[in-house]
Amino acid sequence: MIVMIAEAIKRYKKMWDKISQMFLIGSLSGIAVLGDVIREYLLVNLIVLSKFG
Repeated sequence: MIVMIAEAIKRYKKMWDKISQMFLIGSLSGIAVLGDVIREYLLVNLIVLSKFG
């Protein structure tokens, strides 16, 4: 019985590690995309400001 519980805990830990990695990768990807969008938006704003400002 104890062996079964220990194995279940190991499986849970492995599953949790994979889920944590997926969230981390997703978060980093989201940050990269957001950074690209912000850079494009700022570039457009700077061009507009330089022409009209």
